[in-house]
Order: sequence, then structure tokens, then C-alpha cells
Amino acid sequence: MAGEKIRRERAVDEIDKARSRIIGTHKLCKGRGIIEKKRIDPKTGFVKSNARFCKCKDKFTLYSRFLLSNIHYESIRNQKIYNKKVINEVTLETFNLRELIIPYVKQIKRAVRSPYGFLFLGKPGTGKTFVGSKILYYAIANGLTAHSIEFSDFLKLLRKNFEEDLDSLIREISNVDILMIDEFGNESKRSDFAIGEFKSLYKRRVENNKPTIMISNYNYLEFKKAYGKSIESVVESHSKILNFDKVPDMRKIKGTIEMDTFFEKMVEPRGKRGS
Repeated sequence: MAGEKIRRERAVDEIDKARSRIIGTHKLCKGRGIIEKKRIDPKTGFVKSNARFCKCKDKFTLYSRFLLSNIHYESIRNQKIYNKKVINEVTLETFNLRELIIPYVKQIKRAVRSPYGFLFLGKPGTGKTFVGSKILYYAIANGLTAHSIEFSDFLKLLRKNFEEDLDSLIREISNVDILMIDEFGNESKRSDFAIGEFKSLYKRRVENNKPTIMISNYNYLEFKKAYGKSIESVVESHSKILNFDKVPDMRKIKGTIEMDTFFEKMVEPRGKRGS
């Protein structure tokens, strides 16, 4: 698939193992990935053969795409996005997480044509990475390209990009339809290099109308202090900034910005329930 070529080339061994495990052991197609049925044509007496792809091939194709995108498919596929109160750090409004995310993933093909994404904040274990991964899960299942990477790992790639294949890999990851960058704040040192590269990547994705999901254990004040005022404005105007920690009892502040208008249009139709 276009947009996965470099990652696929670098993951040949892992993909071959997955093929052997999913297709090679499937009894229905005898490990071939194809089901063939033979019949005798009553008019000619000749044997005719009809072949179709086995379901195991579709499963392998989808699994390999999750593998390339660094998504832990097995751990999230049967889990639902749960009801949880989160707070918008800019407007101080509270939201039910499920009511916000389900309409987004149901219209994921439309969502990835805009630059509006998320910044998930909160303590470890509050479900930030799971929810971000679930959004990517829906994107991949709908034929879109996605990738999940920790910020420190992305910085390591950038520091080594004198290698030509790494430069191609960085471009491919940076240009996926929806990108999730996890563990902001866990890099060993927040240097000018790290801040500059983050700002450059984020602005480039905004300009190309591609959404980004960012995840950090910081609260918003700590995030702004760590990455600077220059990042604050572009993040606030293109991200729902949600705190996953326990929601405090505070006054709601009404605010209207272009990004909110975009999300408000994604209202789940009545009578339909999300997954």
C-alpha cells in the first residue's frame, strides 16, 4: 500500500512470521491463502476451477498493516472506548470521552482531511495511549495510513538521518494520514533541537491538513513550560487538549474557535450507538 513501502521493507522478517502464523497454519485453505473449488462443466465435461482468497489472507493483510503502524492490535481490537469524564484544558469544559471520540472515528475518512487532532494529557494509566491507539485502529481498518511512535524514538531517527533509508522512513512516518506521538516529556533532554523538530513536524502536518495525536503525562501548564510559548498557539488552535485526570469542579468557560466548529459538526446520528 502507498505510504507503507519503507516500513514494509524494514519489517520483512516480522511480516513473514505473521504470514506463517496466520496463513500458514490455516486449515481451511491448507496454508495457501486461497480456496479453490473444482467442478465438472456439464456441457463440456471438463473440470473447471474457481478460486477465491481465504479470509485468513484478509486477516493477515490487516494484521501486517497494524504491525507496520506500531499498533498493538491484539490488545485493543476487542476493547471499547469507555465512558470517562475529561476536561478541555483551554475552555475548561467537561466532556464524556466516548461521546467525543466515537463520532470522530465514525467519520475518520473526513477527519484525516483536516489538521485538527488531539493532545491527551494526564498521569500514566489513565487510558490516553489506549484511546489514541483506538483512533489509529479505526483509521487503518478504513484503509488509511497511520503510525504510532514515542517522541524520544522519533528524535533518535532524526539524529541518525544521515542514512538514506532512515531519511525515507522519517518522511513516510511524518506523512501518514494520522500520526500519534506518545510519551512527550519522557525524552532525556528537552533541547532546542527537540523543540524545533517537534514544532517543524507539527506545523508541516497542519499545513498539509493531516491530524496529529499527541500524548503526555504532563498537565497543560507543564507541557507549555517544557515546549514553549511558540508551540502553544499552534497546538491550541488545532488540537482538542484533553486532561484525562480526575475532573475538578470548576466553572465552565465558553469559547468559540474554528477547531470547535469542526468537531461540533461531527455529531453522532440519533438511534445509532458507537462501538
